[in-house]
Amino acid sequence: MNPKANTASSGAAKKNIKKTLRLVKKFIFTVVKIVLLFFVALCCAAAGILGGAMYAYIKTASPIRDEDLLVTNLTTFIYDSKNNEIMQLTGKDNVDREWVSYDEIPKYLEQAFIAVEDERFLSHNGVDIQGILRAVHRKILNPSSKMEGGSTITQQVVRNITGQTRISLQRKVQEWYQAWDFEKRYNKWQIMEFYVNLIYFGNSYYGVRSASKAYFGKDVTELSLAECALLAGVTNSPSKYNLF
Repeated sequence: MNPKANTASSGAAKKNIKKTLRLVKKFIFTVVKIVLLFFVALCCAAAGILGGAMYAYIKTASPIRDEDLLVTNLTTFIYDSKNNEIMQLTGKDNVDREWVSYDEIPKYLEQAFIAVEDERFLSHNGVDIQGILRAVHRKILNPSSKMEGGSTITQQVVRNITGQTRISLQRKVQEWYQAWDFEKRYNKWQIMEFYVNLIYFGNSYYGVRSASKAYFGKDVTELSLAECALLAGVTNSPSKYNLF
C-alpha cells in the first residue's frame, strides 16, 4: 500500500469532516437566529396589543370627581329633650357609619393600616409596582391560589367610591389609572381619612368610629395599641374575622 496515498486520503477525510462541522454550526446558528427573531417579533406584537388595550382602557376610565366623595349614608342619631340618645337610623341599606376626621385617628391605628394593607403607602403614587410583581410571583408559584395583594390603600378608596369589584384586566388597569389620578389631587392624609371612613368591618359597620363603638364600646380616639392592631386586621376578611 502506498503511504502517500493513505496520507492524502486521510487529509481529504479531515477536510470533509471540518467542512461538515462548519455547515452544521452554520445551520444551528441560522436556526437559533430565526427562533430569536421570531421570539422578539412575537414579544413586540404582544407588547403592542397589550399596550393598545391598556391605552384604550385608560381612555375610557372616568377620574374620581369631587362630588363622588360626598358620603351621604351616615348614621342619624335621635336624642330626647335631655340630650340622651334614644335611636339610631342607618337607612334602607343598614349602613352604620360615623365620620371621623384625620386628626382624630390614633397614630397607632394609621400605622397598623399601613403595615397590614399598604406598607409603601407614604412613598408610592397610588400604584405599588413592587406589590403587584410580588402578587404575580405568588400566583405563578401557586396557580390555584386566589390572586390577591398589590392593591394599595388608594386603590381601595377608589374601589369603595366606584363600587367596581369585578375581576378583569380592564377594571384593574382603570383602577390603577384612577388611583394615580386621585393621588395627584389629594394628599396622603386626605386619602387615609377617606379610607378609614369607607372600609367595611362586618356586621353593617362602616368606618373606624362605628366599628370601634360596636366592637370595643369606646370611641376610636380611645383605642389602645392592641385594639388598633385588631381592628386593622379585620378589614382583610370582615366575615371571617368577626369580632362578635
